[in-house]
Amino acid sequence: MLAGISFWEAATLATRNILVGMRMPEAMVAELIDGQLVPRRACDVVGRRRTLVVGVPGAFTPVCTERHVPGLVANAAQLRRSGFDNIVCVVASDPFVMDAWSKIVDPERSIRFVSDGNLNLCRALGLVTHEQELFLGDRSERYMLVVQNGVIEALRVETKITDYSCTRPDAFVVEGVTAVASIATAQ
Repeated sequence: MLAGISFWEAATLATRNILVGMRMPEAMVAELIDGQLVPRRACDVVGRRRTLVVGVPGAFTPVCTERHVPGLVANAAQLRRSGFDNIVCVVASDPFVMDAWSKIVDPERSIRFVSDGNLNLCRALGLVTHEQELFLGDRSERYMLVVQNGVIEALRVETKITDYSCTRPDAFVVEGVTAVASIATAQ
C-alpha cells in the first residue's frame, strides 16, 4: 500500500492516459432524446457538477445487465445524497441499442446513459481493451471516474471486464468518497 492505494491501483493508473487533475476529454459521445440522436462532448455531459461516471463494456452483456448497472441504479439515490449531482453510465454500444437497454435496466431513469459506440471517450482516456475470447472486439474497460467541475478527481479500473469489484456502486457507497479521494491524492 502506498498512500492509501494498492500497488495494482498505482500501476494501473500509471498506464492510462488519465491523470488525476486533468480535465474531462472533449471526446464525442451520444444520447437518444425523443428518438433523435444527439452528439455531445463528454466534458459537456459531466458539466460543472460533481459527477460519478461509470463506464461499461456494452449493453445486454451479462455482468452489465444482471449485476453492475442494477447496482448503480439501486444506489442512485444514496449516491446523490453522498454528494453526486450527476450519475452517468457510459456504454460502449451504439446509441440505439444503449437506449433500448437503458429502458430495461433503469425504467425509472434514475441515471443518465450515454453511448460511446465509437469508443471516442475510451480512446481519449486510454481505456480500450480488445476482448477476442469473448467475441466482443474492441470495448471499453469497466471503470469509474469521479469528476468535479470538469476535472477528474479519481479513477478505478477493473482488471477484467467481467469483474466488478472496485467499480461496484454499493461498495463505493459503503466506502464513501474518502476511499476514492485517497486514490486521487496518491497521484
